[in-house]
Amino acid sequence: ILTAVDAGTRTARFMIQDLLGNVYKPLGNLSSYKAGIFATLLCVAGWGYFLYQGTIDPKGGIYTLWPLFGVSNQMLAGMALLLVTVVLFKMGRFKGAIISALPAVLILAITFYSGILKVMPKSNDSVLNNVSHVAQMQIIKEKMATTTDEKALKTLQKSFFNHAIDAILCVFFMLVALLVLIVSVRICSNAYFKNQIYPPLAETPYIKAA
Repeated sequence: ILTAVDAGTRTARFMIQDLLGNVYKPLGNLSSYKAGIFATLLCVAGWGYFLYQGTIDPKGGIYTLWPLFGVSNQMLAGMALLLVTVVLFKMGRFKGAIISALPAVLILAITFYSGILKVMPKSNDSVLNNVSHVAQMQIIKEKMATTTDEKALKTLQKSFFNHAIDAILCVFFMLVALLVLIVSVRICSNAYFKNQIYPPLAETPYIKAA
């Protein structure tokens, strides 16, 4: 877990700087200590909140995010396969791209279906209600309306909040994956039909080790 947090923080720092650099250019400067520290603090504050939440709520923290691990991991795998597919299309290896494109389509299709189930409203299907965070929020809200015990009400409020976080993050993950999918299809389409390679393939210059 520590190595995952370390690697995730480093990666997220670059992503945050790249994003904020579009709003305020100095924040996108990867050589700037101030910009790097600021982006790192934002990232640490993000996962640090869930650590804090776990100390004040026995059902919060890592337990809040646990139901999303399957969706997030598979979406990340799907986006990685899309990246491989895009690179192969840019290299003109269209037949070879099938090796990564087919698993990407399969993984994303299954994961999107699972993600949609997690944000479906309450229904008569008890199994789907247990899977869906939105359905759980509706069920908890009904219980809150009839609960008079203050301690039980606070527990329900925390549970409602945890499911709300999961629902929001699930939608966010799906939107990011969908955006990557759309951009990947556009780039591959331009490379195949129009022979347009943009952005162009490039490698950093070779640096001899000392």
